[in-house]
Amino acid sequence: MKEIIIQIIKNNCYDVVGDDEIINSNNIYDDYAIDSLSFINIIMEIESELGISFPDEYLSMDMLSSVENICNALGVSIKNTNEAL
Repeated sequence: MKEIIIQIIKNNCYDVVGDDEIINSNNIYDDYAIDSLSFINIIMEIESELGISFPDEYLSMDMLSSVENICNALGVSIKNTNEAL
């Protein structure tokens, strides 16, 4: 899952960025000049690729500012889906 997220972020960066740089970034939007439109594209691509929706309370650039935060939010979504079943 993490590799897919990294590739989607790289596809939406204006700069050439390595995987390690993205993984270690605390704020991918500030560090790589990703604007709000690209943020929306990243979220939509992740949801489409993984077939998972982010919980509404996580849909902000602050909440999803790093690969770790994105993975954690997806984990919450998966947990909530499993509990609903």
